[in-house]
Parts: sequence; structure tokens; C-alpha cells
Amino acid sequence: MRYNAIVSLISKKLADEIVSESEMLSYMDAVIDDINTELNASFPTFSEFKEQNSDISGTLLDYTALPDKYIRTVVIPGAAFKFYTTDEEGSYAAPKYEEEYRQGLFYMLRDYSLQVPAEYQASNQGYITL
Repeated sequence: MRYNAIVSLISKKLADEIVSESEMLSYMDAVIDDINTELNASFPTFSEFKEQNSDISGTLLDYTALPDKYIRTVVIPGAAFKFYTTDEEGSYAAPKYEEEYRQGLFYMLRDYSLQVPAEYQASNQGYITL
């Protein structure tokens, strides 16, 4: 999905809040960290992906590590939720986005965990060998 489309969709969820791109990037990265934990994966954060896949001006054009479906259902509401939990005036909106985010994360774990591309599978598989 186009990076500027992702930022635009998150901005719509934040209504009248003005959030800098660098601040929004930190919320988006936090969502990717949550996804990696849930799926035992190693998807690059938006910051990491931006370093490797930007045009000459440093603008990330597309984030292709995750399917668009999960960007829409997990990343976008997750970034809005993470923003509102840090904003004292946003406490009224946080529960709505938290529910949407948790539900999207659940469906992603259920439907996508066995389809994670090999390049994004974590090297540790979450078990201990003796």
C-alpha cells in the first residue's frame, strides 16, 4: 500500500489532531512490533523499511511487507489506538480503536500466521531445546 495513503487513513481516524509524520511513524512502528510478537515474525518496521526502500528524496513509496488487508485492519486502527492512549484528551476514542485493533490482530494471527513469507519468519521459533 502507498505510504502516503496509510498516513492519510490514520490521519482520518485521528480527526482534527495534528500529528507530525515522525510521531506517527513511531506509532506505526509500535504496531509492527506487536504484529511481530503475535506472529513470531520479523516484519520490518516502517522506519526500517523506509531506510531501505525510499526514493531519492527519502520518501517511502510503498510498504509491501504486509498485505494491504492487514494494513487496513491492524496497522491503521492500531496506530490510532496507540496515539489516543498517549493523548490525555483522546481517552474517549481509545476503547473503540483498541477493540478494532485487537480484533484485527486476532484475525491476522488466525488467518495469516501460516502464510508469513519465509523472509519475515523469525529465526527463533519460541521454544527451548535441551
